[in-house]
Amino acid sequence: MMFTINKAILPALWLLLFSTCGNFLECSTSSDCDTKDICFAGRCETNKTLQVSEKNDQHAASCGRSPQRGDIKINEILFDVPDGMSGDSNHDGVRDARDDEFVEIVNTKKERINLAGLRIENGTRAKFAFTSTCLKARGSVVVFGGGSSSLSNALISNRAFGFSNSGGIVRLVFDGEEIDSVLYSPLGPASIVRSPEISGQVFRQHGPTLFSPGFCANGRAIESGCF
Repeated sequence: MMFTINKAILPALWLLLFSTCGNFLECSTSSDCDTKDICFAGRCETNKTLQVSEKNDQHAASCGRSPQRGDIKINEILFDVPDGMSGDSNHDGVRDARDDEFVEIVNTKKERINLAGLRIENGTRAKFAFTSTCLKARGSVVVFGGGSSSLSNALISNRAFGFSNSGGIVRLVFDGEEIDSVLYSPLGPASIVRSPEISGQVFRQHGPTLFSPGFCANGRAIESGCF
């Protein structure tokens, strides 16, 4: 059986084909992009923060107040990335000992919090600074050490966290004040999570899965399953 194509529509078909392929194949890892860019959801983009909030909250000025101690907490950390593809926590198709490290931060309040100026520190070394992220009430944001992620509440650091597998401290700092900190020790290749989540004072090894960035350990949404 033979098919014929109207020559008049060929230019449109070629344009559609190449524009689609260009977007899909633009990058697979950040190494495919310029040094100032990161690979996010298959496209090279300048490292930036996202509005992790309701759709009508597009402006940081309308977001609310800056964080104070107790407003936001570190809920989960992956510092010892599991071997093989089971360690691909950001789901970019590549297991990387640095890119797949992450810090999950949760807003404990029933109001929006403006994270602009908040820093994630490895010990005393600043690794990531939020610029315009508006974190919705009881919402979460996950910062990965690199690579890319399709999570709607994911951000990508342009500096590797470089967490030590043998133990260390992760801190949230705003305007020179410590908002939260976690002193961790080696437990094995899996994330550590608060127990109980959000409110707990101790961390345990994640289970039964290896990690759950952006979700409760039981797989449910943060705002409905962890509080």
